[in-house]
Amino acid sequence: MNFRANSRHLLFAVIATSLLLLFHQAKLTTLPLALAQRLTHAARAGLTAAFQDFRSADKLSSSRSLTLATPLLDLPEKVKLMEENQKMRHLLSAPLPAAWHFLPARVVGLGPDFLVIDEGSQSQVTPGMAVVVADPDKNHRSGILVGQITTVSSAQSQVALPFSAHTNFPVQIISPSGATFQGRGLVIGDDTHIKITEVLNSEPAQTDDLVFTAPGKLAPDLFVGKISSLTSDPTGVYQEGSLTPALDYRQLDYVFIITAF
Repeated sequence: MNFRANSRHLLFAVIATSLLLLFHQAKLTTLPLALAQRLTHAARAGLTAAFQDFRSADKLSSSRSLTLATPLLDLPEKVKLMEENQKMRHLLSAPLPAAWHFLPARVVGLGPDFLVIDEGSQSQVTPGMAVVVADPDKNHRSGILVGQITTVSSAQSQVALPFSAHTNFPVQIISPSGATFQGRGLVIGDDTHIKITEVLNSEPAQTDDLVFTAPGKLAPDLFVGKISSLTSDPTGVYQEGSLTPALDYRQLDYVFIITAF
């Protein structure tokens, strides 16, 4: 109950008590019994109500004190939420193709060759969708490939990282300057490394060239990594080698799912 109600109860008690005193001082012995009883009752009721109001106010004050003190106990959690909020705002302002459709997701688990994210079939996520992050240097506007969704539940999805044995998608090779097309190939994983195969011996691809997804299974032009080694088989048709990943997948907090492109 608020301060105004408390004051009103006190006022009623004071008025009733004052009238009883006036009648007593005036020696009005003929005061009707019913009126005297009503005034006495009003005085008692007003004092009782006022007392209860004060108790309620005291409890409310204590409750508010506890409510104000509780957030201080949760300060580390609040700091964590603020940091996550900042990361999400940065993620949503990332330079990614405007025509594509993206769904932000939080990384909630980590396996030997996969991530677990907190979006699933209830958000229309399906196996095969690419998962990306924005390039912080803004060199690759389509984003950096994190992996491909392989398993989906109602509220979570598993993302196979590029070195996973599940990985198999076509790529295009571009010179470090980004000006020259150097060839095509196929990226696969062996559970520990990202491999590039089926690069024609006739292609000028070489170490330090950049590798991007090619149109096909995944959205095109996603940065996968840099060629760290490349060898050719003199008796064969293809070159093969390894890639240096574009990022440290295990340091990710938030990602984007490409739902349409």
